[in-house]
Amino acid sequence: MRHIIFLLFLYLPLLSFSQIDKVIFDSEVNFEIKNAGLLVKGNFGELKGFIRFDPNNFKGSKIRVFVKATSISTAIEARDKHLKKKEYFDIESFPEIVLESKFFGSSEKGYKGYFLLTMKGVSKDIVIPFTYIDKGDFVEMNGEFNLNRLDFGIGEKSFIMADNVKVIIKLKLKEK
Repeated sequence: MRHIIFLLFLYLPLLSFSQIDKVIFDSEVNFEIKNAGLLVKGNFGELKGFIRFDPNNFKGSKIRVFVKATSISTAIEARDKHLKKKEYFDIESFPEIVLESKFFGSSEKGYKGYFLLTMKGVSKDIVIPFTYIDKGDFVEMNGEFNLNRLDFGIGEKSFIMADNVKVIIKLKLKEK
């Protein structure tokens, strides 16, 4: 019995270390979409959330992040103002975009997160392949995925604007 208690005390710190919550100290949420034949790039400047990811314990991992829809920027103020209107992101009614993990798995180049993405009041399941790289003092998580903006009621069908949007997420994390 003493041996079991000793082993618990020995391994408990190791188990809890891998489950330390991370704080996002730098983030980029970028997007790309074709509009009138040109590639339009933009980003969301404000992201906050909860990240607990352990590559050795997917079941104990959890991610829930919030992106302020109001922080959308394409570097053209008139377009940004238009994207905030009801027709697109409707920021007055839906000020946040929410991404919440359901479960995780491995992939060829790293990991896959299975998430519930909620934008403009519409929730859809998505899969995001990502990397998780320990840099010593911090961790980098990078992923990208494509989505159909029409699935979330972002704008309407258009000959000018593409339906598909590429989303690129880059996070730098440190321990709480």
